Amino acid sequence: MRFFLILLSFVASGVSHAVEESEFESRYESEIMPYYNLQALRFHPYSNDASKKIPYKLIKRGHQDLLVILPGKGEPLERYAETLFDLKELARDILIVQFRGQGYSSRSLSDPEKTHIRKFNYVVDDLNSLFEYLDIKNKYRRISLAAHSMGAHHGIRYQLAYPLFDQLLLNAPLIGLLDEEETDKNYYLTLMLIGVGMANSYVPGKGGWRDWSFEENDVSQSMIRYRNFRRIDLDNPTVRLGSVTVRWAYEAIKSEKLLFDESPRLLAPITIFQAGKELIVSNQKQQMLCDQLPNCELIRVEDSMHNFLQEKDEYRNQYLEYVKSSL
Repeated sequence: MRFFLILLSFVASGVSHAVEESEFESRYESEIMPYYNLQALRFHPYSNDASKKIPYKLIKRGHQDLLVILPGKGEPLERYAETLFDLKELARDILIVQFRGQGYSSRSLSDPEKTHIRKFNYVVDDLNSLFEYLDIKNKYRRISLAAHSMGAHHGIRYQLAYPLFDQLLLNAPLIGLLDEEETDKNYYLTLMLIGVGMANSYVPGKGGWRDWSFEENDVSQSMIRYRNFRRIDLDNPTVRLGSVTVRWAYEAIKSEKLLFDESPRLLAPITIFQAGKELIVSNQKQQMLCDQLPNCELIRVEDSMHNFLQEKDEYRNQYLEYVKSSL
């Protein structure tokens, strides 16, 4: 089946209980964070190194269905406190997982700000180890995925290895970092840099964590929500991440090729929310992949930036409404 492209120009108004920007600051400390802190942050060992751990939260409410949430690059789980609060009436248990090398998880390199991974396969192995430990396949009747950016990429990779999810709801997924004409030359550049011993270095021109101002940011048009997740990094230096390493970029390009090669095996319904003002990942690659999938719908939110769940109400609520109505 070919994909459908839907241009959403309406302002979603039917999202029940979603926190509004005008209320965000007044409700954050009194309601949102207390709800987030009801469930303790738990830790699970890396699949190949028990001395290192990934954090997760499992919100159990006695439901037969489960929603798995996978954040994007550099997103500590606390960034999803508002989202978890907005989904508290959802008739599902919720599991939110942090990847290795992100947020409060252990790091792979001595420099904790480098976004680095030796193999993307490791994330798939970590997820499978955690899912088996929690026995979610046997405990839940239906399991859905809601994932952002890099989390969406790893979610698709997991689905290819272990077809667990009954549906995948992906916002601004990192299918590819670059448009098609840029991908090959950057692949060979990363190979060359790895060959001269720069695998663990930042990609050329990039560096460590920086406190970007709202005017400089390329992910959100909501000053209130942007200021909040910037505060999380300022208050918690251990969660800060800078740019990716050469090895990470090489693995991402290799993994992108696998997604396209194996895409016909993705039979579960997949919805891609695409940001019209995308500056982080390739919209072209999202459309190319969706076009190859047997059961994919692409929804373009014309004026949204990359971080749907930390965007202005009119863009954030479109994704939230879709998640609630489709589960």
